Amino acid sequence: MTYAGILSYSYANVKKGDPRVEAAVNWIREHYTVDENPGVGQKTVYYYYMVFAKALQAYGEPIIVDAKNRPHNWRETLARSSCSCSTPRVTG
Repeated sequence: MTYAGILSYSYANVKKGDPRVEAAVNWIREHYTVDENPGVGQKTVYYYYMVFAKALQAYGEPIIVDAKNRPHNWRETLARSSCSCSTPRVTG
């Protein structure tokens, strides 16, 4: 998982400008979503949210600009998404 890679790089004191970190961030820009775990769907989505948040916190940028040049305040979009996932669904 790319987010876990960024987190590992931060633990190893690899800096933002390092080509490995930038390659991972470029992947995130290409695949940015909080709707699912990219490539897996809803499977392990809460683990994805946890690593997503830890990695982006370690990266240190509050806004991620995706491949379509749309800015995302990742904390806000993650909070909205995780709250909507935990809302009980009532049927009947």
